[in-house]
Amino acid sequence: MIEIEYNEKKARRSSILKTSVDISLLNYVQKLITLPELTDEMWTKDLLSILENFLSSKRQCLLIACVDRHTSTLQLLHSIPSMAKSIDKIYSLCYFIRKNDSTEFITSIDEFLKQILFGFINGKSIQCLTALVSTLFGPLFMDNSTVQDIIKNDFASELNQFLATFYEIQYKHITSRTYLFIPKDGADKTIEELLKDKALVTRFESVMVKWYHQLKEVLLVQDRLMSNNEQSAGIHEEISCWQECLMDLHFIRKQLQRTELRNIIQVLVASKSAYVHQFLQAENQVQEFIEYVEDCLKFLKILDQPSSQLNDISLEKLKDVITDIFYRILITWHHSKFFATSQRIKLVISKECEVSISLPMLMSYVNQEVTLKSREFHFMESIHEIELIIVKLINKSMAKAITLEQIIDILQVFANFQSRTNINHVLIDKTRDIYRLFLLQIDDIRSQIGSHQILDDEKIARTYFDLFLPHYPAKAMWISSLIERITNSYHLLNQSSNLPFVLQRNEIKLAYEKLLIFAENIQKRIYQEWWTTASELQPKKLLQKPFLKENTEKKHFIDVYFDPQITIALNESVWWIRLNYEIPFSLTDVYNTRKSYRQMKEETHGFIRKFNKTIESLTDQELCLFEERIRMIFKKLQPAFIGRVNYVNENTFHDFALEANRIIDQFMNMVTLFKENYVKSCAKCVTISQKLFIKIDPGIIFNYTTFTELLKSVNQGSQHSINDMYGEIALGIRMQQMIFKDDPDKVIHRTFSD
Repeated sequence: MIEIEYNEKKARRSSILKTSVDISLLNYVQKLITLPELTDEMWTKDLLSILENFLSSKRQCLLIACVDRHTSTLQLLHSIPSMAKSIDKIYSLCYFIRKNDSTEFITSIDEFLKQILFGFINGKSIQCLTALVSTLFGPLFMDNSTVQDIIKNDFASELNQFLATFYEIQYKHITSRTYLFIPKDGADKTIEELLKDKALVTRFESVMVKWYHQLKEVLLVQDRLMSNNEQSAGIHEEISCWQECLMDLHFIRKQLQRTELRNIIQVLVASKSAYVHQFLQAENQVQEFIEYVEDCLKFLKILDQPSSQLNDISLEKLKDVITDIFYRILITWHHSKFFATSQRIKLVISKECEVSISLPMLMSYVNQEVTLKSREFHFMESIHEIELIIVKLINKSMAKAITLEQIIDILQVFANFQSRTNINHVLIDKTRDIYRLFLLQIDDIRSQIGSHQILDDEKIARTYFDLFLPHYPAKAMWISSLIERITNSYHLLNQSSNLPFVLQRNEIKLAYEKLLIFAENIQKRIYQEWWTTASELQPKKLLQKPFLKENTEKKHFIDVYFDPQITIALNESVWWIRLNYEIPFSLTDVYNTRKSYRQMKEETHGFIRKFNKTIESLTDQELCLFEERIRMIFKKLQPAFIGRVNYVNENTFHDFALEANRIIDQFMNMVTLFKENYVKSCAKCVTISQKLFIKIDPGIIFNYTTFTELLKSVNQGSQHSINDMYGEIALGIRMQQMIFKDDPDKVIHRTFSD
């Protein structure tokens, strides 16, 4: 069992609160903690202190109240206790959750009800999960203003599907009823507002599709009423079955009349949804089905009483009871809506025939002889009918089978019937069809490989090869995947030893071996082409090239250069090794140390990324100010620009990278301090202008004489405060000027002074 209370019942709680005017907030929260094992003696001063801290501070957003069954003490925790996670035991919990926008200190019960989500949980399994998701986690996520609308829409769609499935399972297992899940989205909106929310309309359509499938599943039960093959149950069992079905149908009809569901239908009708017509059609079919089931039950109950007498009836009264049954069948034939056809009235007669009647033993020799011949004739006729049914079943199953594995599984099911001639002929024909299908697959793969040996056009190759793989291994992997697919089919045929033997079995073995040889030759030719190209590559020389160069489009920016031929060669080597091929000797050293090259490349990207990010943060005037520092950094990085430092000598590179990181970090710190000092100075200038009641114009230097004159117009306390701020600004400017004192005259310091 599960009990969950949420703020949806605030009105009821408020009314209760008004009856207890003198109750304090702390006592009110204590009364909300209702646990089965809780007693008044369990409350201690420490627990009350924890509760007060939770109400007076936002540092903790969660409070869990539970009773420890081992120590019989009340626990107030800020996380879910480990004992509550036990699978074989059920624990009761009270929880309190602060909203994100709640105030720091909660002083009244009204504020508590508005800013705290609270509830009581006592349950397990599906019931607890569905209730928590629908009434706690779902609203918390949807009320979060930091989440984007598109993510909320996706979450709401998945949540509706999740809850619909779980509620369906819950009702099916517990009450054997069909539950139509109705989402709470937009429950507080009008029809016009709902129509404007396209995402909500789409979610309503998904829910309606789920309803439609549930109704169709219920309607499939009526096929039993029109089936003459379902004769295993008698009249009494049939009545019980349809009474259960009728209760489910009434439960569905009651749900279809709910206001929330009719509002969703009205919204989808107004939006001209394509799913409304089929759902309304299914709804009408449910109503018609209810009438049919009620009619069916009414007349089946008429036949139930005399039918139950057949089990214990004496031979003298048998004639009268059977006559009564046939009269009742005639009444059903004339007055029933459902049993008004000959096919359905036969179903009633077949149910009556299920009742067993004890027959007398006829000891006459003639009578026994006639009975035996009659039974033998009917038996052989039944065997022949069974054979025809099995043959028909094989043909229908084969027509619906798609893959070769499905076809083989179907034939193996009926392989034990090979002793029957008619069935054996069908099995032999279907086995030949399997072998012919396998030979066609071999020919198709051979033609594909042969026609696409050379496929350099990227648009055409996209259909056949994985373009995320390198050029040459992509072709080889494509051929390997085709061979793997046909090999799986070949192994399935070899393992199905109980299938009838046909001559085509030897043909498929020969064709399969020829295909393997053909595919292997194509792969070797592709590998030889790659080997020739890769052998001419000299990766050591390529790695000696400069790995840094200046950006031609953006001034002062640096790009990292790593020869793409090396990357391609290494990627191709990886895939050829997976195909069990060797790689050229010239690539072996580079391949074995590829992790080191990758690490050096990532180190290079690391300090260059920091430098470019710092340059990007500077304005044009600031770039002019730091131009001398940038020039010094370029001078330090010059060995990488001219190739004196490269990826071949790993030790030299690491020393260079360490020095580069150091000077770039110094440059970043210098820029950061400059910007922080500038922001602080600007803020203090604004504060001074507000106290002096003057307006600051950008680009105009404020005269010190004017500043001292204006300073006389304020009181002495403000003068001291302004002088202190002025001194701090002047100190910051002098510190920055000391940094740039050795720079050339063209560096404009005035920009910072302003």
